[in-house]
Amino acid sequence: MALEDADDLAVFFDTEEFAIAASYTASGGSAVSVTVVLNDPQVIASVGRHGLLQRDDYIQVRKSEVADPKAGDQWVIDGLTYKHGHRELDPSGKIWTINLNKQ
Repeated sequence: MALEDADDLAVFFDTEEFAIAASYTASGGSAVSVTVVLNDPQVIASVGRHGLLQRDDYIQVRKSEVADPKAGDQWVIDGLTYKHGHRELDPSGKIWTINLNKQ
């Protein structure tokens, strides 16, 4: 099912449901409050008959809140500080998925 509009996204980015408040600071800029979905940091991958478990912290944030996140930007989530890692825009062009590096 495709996300059609802002109302569809609102459910996922509701802090009463799935999302949490965060602080985003672009490199050289000022902090702004944004809403993010913090995903489960445990990723299980299968390699042949063996599974791998790795910690991979990442968030999803609406492009309408953070238009162009870049390496070096900073995120504060639940009192923990992260540096911005790899980013990827979803096929709809509305949601960034961003890997985080704990500081």
